[in-house]
Amino acid sequence: MNSKYIIHNYLNLNSESNLEFKKKLIANISNSEIKNGGFDLKKYLSQKINSFVTTAKGKGNKVIFDEAASNAIQEKVEHNLEKAMQVLDNSNVVHVYLIPTLNQFLKEYMDGIQGWCPSKNAIHLYIHPDCNKNIALIETLVHEYNHTVFRSYHLWNKVEEGLVAEGLAEHFRLELVGGKRAKWTEVLNEKESMFWLEKIKPVLKSESFEDYNNVFTNFDEEPYPLWTGYTVGYYLIEKYRKINKSVWNEIMKVEIEIITG
Repeated sequence: MNSKYIIHNYLNLNSESNLEFKKKLIANISNSEIKNGGFDLKKYLSQKINSFVTTAKGKGNKVIFDEAASNAIQEKVEHNLEKAMQVLDNSNVVHVYLIPTLNQFLKEYMDGIQGWCPSKNAIHLYIHPDCNKNIALIETLVHEYNHTVFRSYHLWNKVEEGLVAEGLAEHFRLELVGGKRAKWTEVLNEKESMFWLEKIKPVLKSESFEDYNNVFTNFDEEPYPLWTGYTVGYYLIEKYRKINKSVWNEIMKVEIEIITG
């Protein structure tokens, strides 16, 4: 077993119903080697599972991933995690949770996969069987891995920390595995992003969930366009990377205010 990461693969976990599957999944994750799968409280893990995990109605998880598909995804995750670790060190053992879902929102709007980094040593990947396993899976994994390292050096409580975290993760992913820019980093051009950066400056130090949600994921698009934070973060890191050619192990330690100005 690789000493730098541990894969918790639940892609072919069986159950008789949606409810039983979620209960079984939460129990397995909460009792794994890191408590609550990296979440501060079990209720936060439960909220995330209940939000993103959907199985076939009345059939539990019997029709999502067979053993061969499950093993193939794990091998792909291991290969690309090792690739990321060669470029960017992590002093913590990283636990990666592979979680199956038939969630239609993820399929239609998120390329079939949702990544989440609840702590410096945990990554959750919610995977739809129609996810592009050669692109979306790898890109999301690498993006979330960068977040684990970010959390080793920064608290990620404030809006400005979110800007930098998301910008760093997207540029790291682009440099490591290539591909197109994520659509949530393209909602504004560079000039528009700097305009909105000025607009959100009063809340940069805010630790309010409402302020954070407004900047990043408010589908009402008020008071900022949807995904403003991701796009502003992208351009902040692009600007910083043009001036500073440091290796990734050094970039991750840079003070937030140096990047946000």
